[in-house]
Amino acid sequence: MKKIYLLLIVLLFILSCSKEDSKPPLSIKNNELVLFRENTEELIVEHNPGELTFKSQNPLIASVSDDGVVEGNVRGKTSILVTSLNETATANVEVKTIINYLPEPYLGFGEDYATVKAKVGSGEQFINLENGFAVQKRIDNSNVIYGYSFENSKLKMSMFLFETLSNITSVIADFLLERYIPVAQTGALSAGLISPEKDMIVLVSASEDNSYVYVAYTEYNGEASSTANATRLLNIDPILSNEKIQKNERTGISIKPETQIAKVLNDLKEDKSSSIPYQDVR
Repeated sequence: MKKIYLLLIVLLFILSCSKEDSKPPLSIKNNELVLFRENTEELIVEHNPGELTFKSQNPLIASVSDDGVVEGNVRGKTSILVTSLNETATANVEVKTIINYLPEPYLGFGEDYATVKAKVGSGEQFINLENGFAVQKRIDNSNVIYGYSFENSKLKMSMFLFETLSNITSVIADFLLERYIPVAQTGALSAGLISPEKDMIVLVSASEDNSYVYVAYTEYNGEASSTANATRLLNIDPILSNEKIQKNERTGISIKPETQIAKVLNDLKEDKSSSIPYQDVR
């Protein structure tokens, strides 16, 4: 009888250990998130063995609070790591954009002239420039010019331009904030942004007479000299003076262009979604 009793105890002990060993691992119920800028979603953590910690692999794309609330910041994909004791679970996050009717220029930096021209589109009417080319599109009742500058036959800078008093100006700040992080005011009417991967600089500024806003893109390798060298190619006068460029005739408009540009720059400056401090480097 004692032997049977001891066997029952051993059996119960083995079963209890087996149950402990088969405890479900730490997991996240909503482990695939799709967000837009400033949207939030709380992670639902299951089978938590202890205190939780949350960490974003790229907080510029999506950040996470101590309570597990994920917030979308700029376009991109990243992961949220959830840790408890010796267990880790992962949630994948994709942040998408809402303003998608305005295409960005082709950004194949380092590619040759022929390749870039083919990627931009064989059906486009190309405007040849000294160090590149431009094409013009009609978007939201506005003329938008896409320009490409080359150095040593390789794409160095891409840009697009539009008239300050066009419809594009009213959405350009949100368009950029969905994609890039403002980092500096570079002039009275100019600012700089950076990609969430920190491999590209975006410059926003106005033409000399403030009649056009341009957004220029160039590679960034962590050195200020690389951006400075690229900005030498940033000469929009040959584009604007080209006779093939169509311009809107506007009459009876009392809004000053510089007022519109200043509003765009202020919207960029006031963005609080990034941990990168906004600097004035004028």
